[in-house]
Amino acid sequence: MKSLICAFLFTLGLSVPALAVNVYNVSDYASPQAAIDAAKAAGGGLVHFPCGTTTLSTGLVVDAAGVTLDGCGPKGTVLQASFATGNIISLGNSTAAYSPCGGVRDLMIGSTVARTSGYAIAVNGCEQGILDNLRIQTNGGHGIRFGDGLGHLAAIFSVRAVDIEIHGAFTAIQIDGSNDRYFTDLWLRGDGAAGSRGIAITESGGDWFKDVEAVVFEIGVSVAPPAGKWVAWMNFNNVLADSNTLDGFLFGGSGAITGISCERCWASSNGISTLNGRGFQIDLGSGLSFVDSRVIDNGGHGLAAGPGASDIAISGGIFTGNCFASNCPTGFAHGIILTGTNGIRIQGVRSGQSMGAPNKQGFGIFLNTGCDNYIVTGNDTRLNVSGGILNVPGTAANRLVNNNI
Repeated sequence: MKSLICAFLFTLGLSVPALAVNVYNVSDYASPQAAIDAAKAAGGGLVHFPCGTTTLSTGLVVDAAGVTLDGCGPKGTVLQASFATGNIISLGNSTAAYSPCGGVRDLMIGSTVARTSGYAIAVNGCEQGILDNLRIQTNGGHGIRFGDGLGHLAAIFSVRAVDIEIHGAFTAIQIDGSNDRYFTDLWLRGDGAAGSRGIAITESGGDWFKDVEAVVFEIGVSVAPPAGKWVAWMNFNNVLADSNTLDGFLFGGSGAITGISCERCWASSNGISTLNGRGFQIDLGSGLSFVDSRVIDNGGHGLAAGPGASDIAISGGIFTGNCFASNCPTGFAHGIILTGTNGIRIQGVRSGQSMGAPNKQGFGIFLNTGCDNYIVTGNDTRLNVSGGILNVPGTAANRLVNNNI
């Protein structure tokens, strides 16, 4: 009986064809672009770069559905750009958008020359793709871009396990339109150059960032839509902005920002050489939520919001050690300060000396002139230099400050 079953399974295996995957080895073609074009002509496939280094004299263009570039893993396969401007890999067709986009995985992108413009990977004119297990270490130039600010499709992407190191006044992750990208397990590092950004968002209908570090840029995370643009429904979960030269997180610009969620975000040691250093600087935005933040040892204020911000909720978290800059007079900066902000809920926050660390914060929570419609309750603001809570507008039926210590 056992032999009959084995024979049946063997026959069944012969009768079920294996799923075919078209593989185009770059080494079999005159150029990497020729291998990509062959995959395109066949309706899609996997373009495989060999282990070792492949030098690119021009950018690679993937402008048809279902083409994925892969290698032997970061450092295993290295694509070295020998040109200074333009994108190294372009995915999409802005005049004839397509789906699925394909993607890039398991390789490293570098350069043999100083790059002065362009992106390592630019997505514009396709949707449903993946960028996975990549290292980007070009000498100058930007990292990854989605969209172009002109309304073209660059949506529904998974970006995971990506390491980007930026040199100069460039950006690691740039989002200029479209929506529904999922970024996880990213390491983004700059060199502190003025004008550098870890993540820069000028237009988006919704993106998700989880387990991301953005360190040693001028600004770690910048959400700054220009006039006429909108950033909405961004979700930051366990995003760390640390050791940036000015701000950890900046919400600004002249467009519109709505519905931002920041959960368990870390903003520490930003702008430690300047009184203007901030963990969170909020100049613009409505419906912003900060849950269980860690805002520690920033040069000036921990979190500062102005009159362009409204309907802000801050729940839980630790704000301590701010006013960290050596030239910050004791008590000059505060854990949380809001000026002219309308619609505020602050509850369950610890803002003051914590974990045995020194603390120069003036007030734990400072409600400055022009603030209105707020509830501040259940907070622990002990061990600040100037006091716990300063409520300049004073209490009223629509300005509640109670049950704090």
